[in-house]
Amino acid sequence: MKLHRSDTFTSAFSIEARVTNDVVEISLRGEADISNRLWLRQHLAAANRTAARELRLQLSELDFCDSTVAGELVAFADDARANGKDVTVVAATPWTWTILALVDTGGSLNLSRCAVDVPSSDDDGGRS
Repeated sequence: MKLHRSDTFTSAFSIEARVTNDVVEISLRGEADISNRLWLRQHLAAANRTAARELRLQLSELDFCDSTVAGELVAFADDARANGKDVTVVAATPWTWTILALVDTGGSLNLSRCAVDVPSSDDDGGRS
């Protein structure tokens, strides 16, 4: 897997990983659920195998995340830490942050350092 490109599982879910210096930023977009968790696991494992010391999860465009995927993200963070890497969720939607906080009881994802993207009051959720 190249870590410099986007990869799309379905039209509803995609992953993009970018490597900059000693950091891999992994952006998840769309809807992540049990149907695409194995595909997600493969991509996260590839990021974990890089020489990067810091792995950042950008989840501000993740519209839906079920508990299965949240569990995959926690397991990824635990595996990465066992390999000496730092994992941080740098941004998330309120829904995603809530589901991660419920699943990540051990603090593996550093949610305290996460910016929660709250839509503005004039945001119509893309319905215009």
